[in-house]
Amino acid sequence: MVGWRLRLAAGVASATLALLPLSTWAIDNPDAPDLAAAFEVRAKHYEARVAAAAGGGPELSVALAEYAKFLDQELNAAYAGAHARLGAAGKADLRAAQRRWLAWRDAEGAFIDGQWTQSTAGSSYLLTRALARAAPVRERTLSLLRYLRELPPAADK
Repeated sequence: MVGWRLRLAAGVASATLALLPLSTWAIDNPDAPDLAAAFEVRAKHYEARVAAAAGGGPELSVALAEYAKFLDQELNAAYAGAHARLGAAGKADLRAAQRRWLAWRDAEGAFIDGQWTQSTAGSSYLLTRALARAAPVRERTLSLLRYLRELPPAADK
């Protein structure tokens, strides 16, 4: 009695897992430029500079500041691109989501600053703190760029 239920559940799970990739492939637009990959290439320059200066000193502060500025500019450009392609309702939704994300980012930054101090993390606290603050901005930028790739052209709005 239990055997057929187990086989049925396994069959349903297998079919679901087998079809799952099809749903993700269906939304990909192979003709759209890969903005996320292009961002990754641009980011590597700044990330390499941070890694090269990781030993400390003024070079590290400069590299971290330039990386943060780069990420902020990229985030703003990705947001503007996605925003431009949306209709009125989509723009309002994206604006609300971005405001909530910014509030979360600021709260996360305050948490990071409170946890990674010189007394708790030693001499690497500035590097650790800056990279922990940069990670969510980098990920949000990638998310917006992926959305942008899938949104219809602005002419439709």
